[in-house]
Amino acid sequence: MVLSLVQDAIFLKLKARVESPLISVYEFCFATGLGLSRTNAPEALKEELCQETEFADLKKKVQKYAEESSGWESFPYGERLRNLLLGCRIYEPINEDAQTLLKMGLQCEKQVEK
Repeated sequence: MVLSLVQDAIFLKLKARVESPLISVYEFCFATGLGLSRTNAPEALKEELCQETEFADLKKKVQKYAEESSGWESFPYGERLRNLLLGCRIYEPINEDAQTLLKMGLQCEKQVEK
């Protein structure tokens, strides 16, 4: 799998005129890492989510964080990213690539330009 393609897909979804849902565990994991990074989530939460092996549990925790946290509006397309995470309807197993993408999102320094 070419992991950088998932990153590109998320940045395209953030900038698109029409909102396009997340379609895979890979997109969800990268978007999660990106959101946690940009909202300055607590390190303990980042570590906990990186260790998660069940997608349903990861999704539940991420969506709870997205609903309850602030800071999404403080970066370009933050509200769109939050909406993508909250609207996710996929259920797939987490694998090594998905965990890698979550970590890539946490470390992503690329900015989405408006």
